[in-house]
Amino acid sequence: MKKTCLVFLLALGTACSGKDDGRTVLRLSGWSSMPEEMQLLKDQIAEFETLYPGIRVQYEPIVGPYMQKIQVLFASGTEPDVFYMDSKEVTRMIYYGVLEPLDEHLKRAGEDVDDFYENILAAFRGPKGKLYGLPKGFSTLALIYNKEMFASAGITRPPEDWPALLRAAEAVRAQGDFPMCLKADMKTIALFAGLAGGGLLKENNTLAFQDRASMSGIKTLLSLFRGENAIARTDTDFGKSWTADAFAAGDAAMIIEGMWVEPYFATRSPDLKYGIAPVPMMEKRHNIIFTVAYVASARSKHKREAVDLIRFLTGRQGQAKMVELGLEVPSRKSVVNAGFLKRYPKRAPFIAADEYASPFGFGVHSNRMLEHVDKAAEAVRLGQLPLEKAFARASRKLKRFYRVEDRP
Repeated sequence: MKKTCLVFLLALGTACSGKDDGRTVLRLSGWSSMPEEMQLLKDQIAEFETLYPGIRVQYEPIVGPYMQKIQVLFASGTEPDVFYMDSKEVTRMIYYGVLEPLDEHLKRAGEDVDDFYENILAAFRGPKGKLYGLPKGFSTLALIYNKEMFASAGITRPPEDWPALLRAAEAVRAQGDFPMCLKADMKTIALFAGLAGGGLLKENNTLAFQDRASMSGIKTLLSLFRGENAIARTDTDFGKSWTADAFAAGDAAMIIEGMWVEPYFATRSPDLKYGIAPVPMMEKRHNIIFTVAYVASARSKHKREAVDLIRFLTGRQGQAKMVELGLEVPSRKSVVNAGFLKRYPKRAPFIAADEYASPFGFGVHSNRMLEHVDKAAEAVRLGQLPLEKAFARASRKLKRFYRVEDRP
């Protein structure tokens, strides 16, 4: 038995008993991120261990395909106690019953859940409104525009609706600059379907992207890339690997991206003069929420301690430290109001969009949705298939996964 335990210690870096010199050992995992963020997390862990001297946190960052490795750990019964969970993956994990509901634990601890933005929390709610994760932060999408290109084109303020955006694009083109760099990927498709008054998935877990409003929005997006007067190109059309890279290089006057571009611009192009505005309205205002939560394994032997760690990492003090990095909007309203907006006033549009945004996620089979809708959009953009045929094919491939009876 001792030899078996030693093998697991060497292979997994975890004690079989969950105890270390009398202390409870909690294993914490997340994907590997930028060095500054990882160092901040390590500092937070050290503070937590000081506050809870009976607990030792063993941080095990995962390099490579995160969800694939998390699933392998669950299959072998060696998953961490606490770990990151993206909003697009959480419904599947809730469906399979591997995450611990947090409601009773949070009630016992007197946690002020109302301090979190409700639309952000909604991404991690399951059946009957049960909460399975506390978000560490979020971003929405915004129109990011080059101030110098706009000024040269005589544009005095960012466009507020779609006709104004089209006029701005033509004015930019008339000055010899290219209007937009976009990706026809899932996040942009979901955004445009919503702006047109539709969506990709209905509340009863059936497909919605072939509905009239949804198809209108998707058609509007893909039409931007077509014809001699196209006003959008992809990042690869510019020889880049990201829309923000093309924007920073001056290839296009506008992109639609999340708050994650700001730290990149600060490093890549510190002298870049750009503005941030709400995504222009079509039939309605709409946006997408991108968020990650800390969740706990339903099989953890130390659930109380795991929830204490989650509460600490997403608490006011922990999120206030994240403000210094500015990588995402804090998920607590009190932290946003106390320091974030004062430090980053330009980022207000990302926060305001929370009121009319939907979490990025499409049920238990999100990854299948991403695969087939992305393929359909690419086939249309490249002129390989007409819009209706491409999305009808995607619908046929997805319908068996999206049925009312399969709703979690």
